[in-house]
Amino acid sequence: MKNLIFGLIFTTIIFKLSAQPVLTFDNFGLKGGDKYTVSESNTFTPGMDGKTAIWDFLDLSCHSDRTVKLENFVPSIHNNLFSNANTTVIEDENFFFFQVDNNSNKLLGFRTPDALIRYDKPIVRTPFPFSFGDYSTTNYSGTGLYYNVVETHIWGTFQAHADAWGTLILPGGLVVNKVLRVKTEDHVFESGCTLFQTTNTKYMWYSEDFRYPILVVNQRIRFDGKDTTITNSTYYNETAAASLVAENISLTSEISTDISLFSVFPNPYQNEFHISYNLKKTTRVSIEIVNTLGVTLLTLVDNQEQNGAHDYLCNSSKIGRGTLFVKIIFGNSVFMRKLIRID
Repeated sequence: MKNLIFGLIFTTIIFKLSAQPVLTFDNFGLKGGDKYTVSESNTFTPGMDGKTAIWDFLDLSCHSDRTVKLENFVPSIHNNLFSNANTTVIEDENFFFFQVDNNSNKLLGFRTPDALIRYDKPIVRTPFPFSFGDYSTTNYSGTGLYYNVVETHIWGTFQAHADAWGTLILPGGLVVNKVLRVKTEDHVFESGCTLFQTTNTKYMWYSEDFRYPILVVNQRIRFDGKDTTITNSTYYNETAAASLVAENISLTSEISTDISLFSVFPNPYQNEFHISYNLKKTTRVSIEIVNTLGVTLLTLVDNQEQNGAHDYLCNSSKIGRGTLFVKIIFGNSVFMRKLIRID
């Protein structure tokens, strides 16, 4: 299934220039009836924050699929505990109860096979609207049961920060432009038989073209009074990827009348490489070499170009080392390709 999805796209994908996304209720509020599939992947670091970052997740290797379902009701057995909930998120045997409105996605509590937790002071998981640079903090508390026997009191601080936006590069060469990254930190304290301290740090990447995160990188640090355990995980939204693939294939066909024969060669390269393309009509063209922060290291061209064949030679002495990308803008559309250097 994964190979079929990712095999549909080229190693270079075209995407339109657009403004960075803003998380709003209409476009990013949890919605009953939705369903999507996520795959656990090999662990990746979240990369840089700030503006115009480039995150390279090209080598993600997915496994362990699971389906996430959303319902616009609460199971009757929990109606009394979560009477204000209007959306339930179901992941396997885990149920998360939310109150969703124009202002936020608010977590009221959850039920797992081992626990039932209800927050008397709920957690604002996603405030609306939410855009780059925004920050929110929620102090929450609640009570619950483990194994239907052990009573627990839970409290903590949940922080959300839209800490970065930029370009996301995914398996199969799928490039998603103007992605907003939201970092959350959940500092949790639980008292029952003993005091537990947990810090959950999560990075989520959102595209304006899909309601739910495309990618999630998570780290969980838990201290039980004696030992500390650290768990890292990465989850890739395959449903979002399939949707974005279809959109990019449509876009490729849409602008194919403007450009043909785009290539970067040789790649991998040693000392130099060529960037070549053929324009079918006069077009504004910009060619840049950028790093993972989106910083321009070299501008090869930035002007109006006539129709016909074009070729530019780039020497590695001008751009240095590290992970680099060729970024080419044709009118209102962009090509990006990762450069691979052989030392």
